[in-house]
Amino acid sequence: MEADPSQFPDTPEITEEQRLAFVVENNLGLCYAGIPALYKFAFSHFNKLKLAYRHKKEEEDNHQIAHQLFDFSRILLIVNADNYTAWNARLVQLALDETRELTCTSGKSY
Repeated sequence: MEADPSQFPDTPEITEEQRLAFVVENNLGLCYAGIPALYKFAFSHFNKLKLAYRHKKEEEDNHQIAHQLFDFSRILLIVNADNYTAWNARLVQLALDETRELTCTSGKSY
């Protein structure tokens, strides 16, 4: 089932050749040519968020940053399961919110 494009008004139109990810029979597929760009994008954002998480003093900001770290760590681990920095970020999340990790590993969206 495809998502309705009107739900995401800021998303540019893409052709089938430009599609980086797709779903076939409930399985996620990634375009091989797009994996390096996806990893580079996720890794740079992940590192920026990691630095921001260390320097934020307010609990509410840290909670939001922690959720974003969790999401970017998922992308990093899909592409490269040997990224120990991403695994450590998930370990911190597990200590803070066990249900979030469990929903991720069960395949349900959070």
